[in-house]
Amino acid sequence: CPNDLPSALALAQEVESNHERYLFASNFAWTLEDKAQKIETNKQFKDKSAGGRGKGKTPISVEHGLNL
Repeated sequence: CPNDLPSALALAQEVESNHERYLFASNFAWTLEDKAQKIETNKQFKDKSAGGRGKGKTPISVEHGLNL
């Protein structure tokens, strides 16, 4: 602990500043994570509602392929 008042004040300001940076970074990371989760949920919902079309999950049989 500092013995003089100016050093104590500087230390207190640094602690407060570090705490504010921590709160900002924590909130920012939480917001990004929340947005990423919502995007993934929406993507999964769209994939389910599309019935997997366009995903190539059902291969075309060579025997019963298109007759050109």
